[in-house]
Amino acid sequence: KPIPQLTFKTTNGFEAVFVDSRQYWSPETHKGSATVFTYYSKDFRYTTSNTATYADMFNSKHNVRVTVGQEAMTDTYNYLGARSNNVDPMIPFPTTSTAADDQVAYTHQSESLMSFFGIADYNYDSKYFIQGSVRADGSSLFGANNKWGLFWSLGGSWNISSEQWMESSRNWLSQLKLRASYGVNGNNNISPYRAYGTYGALEYNGTNGMLPSAPANPDLAWEKNATWNVGIDYGFFNHRLTGSIEVYDRLTTDMLLSKATPYTTGFGSNFMNV
Repeated sequence: KPIPQLTFKTTNGFEAVFVDSRQYWSPETHKGSATVFTYYSKDFRYTTSNTATYADMFNSKHNVRVTVGQEAMTDTYNYLGARSNNVDPMIPFPTTSTAADDQVAYTHQSESLMSFFGIADYNYDSKYFIQGSVRADGSSLFGANNKWGLFWSLGGSWNISSEQWMESSRNWLSQLKLRASYGVNGNNNISPYRAYGTYGALEYNGTNGMLPSAPANPDLAWEKNATWNVGIDYGFFNHRLTGSIEVYDRLTTDMLLSKATPYTTGFGSNFMNV
């Protein structure tokens, strides 16, 4: 806090998850052969959030607060798993199986997110409130043409019960607030590499190879949710009875879904915004 009204804050985190798993099926319970499945995985996630907030009151009635900030996240995941059939029941480990009976899978994936945002709110004498926000998010999960999305919101409320002309009603009406808002936010809850033309491993006639497994979509973009709402909050008899009445509408556009494509493309579907 270089001055009383200004606060700088940084929050940083690191998460690490390690998994070491081994499962065994005896020949009496698994098709007459002893089988071992082992896998190792690790997941590293780094996060950082940095903000600057200015808050002040003017003339005992005007309250202002402004926050600007930056956030970032990166996550890396690795997985190695092996299923070993026909192991020695007396020594149930992968080393007692033959290489021809082993089935191995490996996964490596990573993603990152960068965000910049600003929030401003103002209230006059705890009666009239207004708040606005805007943020820009860039995600590695989307195509090269649409990695960034811009989202915003605007809201306001009127604390009617704080008005002077409501003073005679405060013995039974302890709260009455009218509020409204509109905002657009984004969704990037998809697995990595859906925007990229990827290859998968294939064994053909005893030879390992690669083949296209998914088509590219460089235009894959954020899914957007636009919501408006109007609400009334009320309280009676010193807040012994409280409640809210809410009306809202939510519209989702550019939904992230797999859509069927003609098989002449070489694929049965493509992941896109619909």
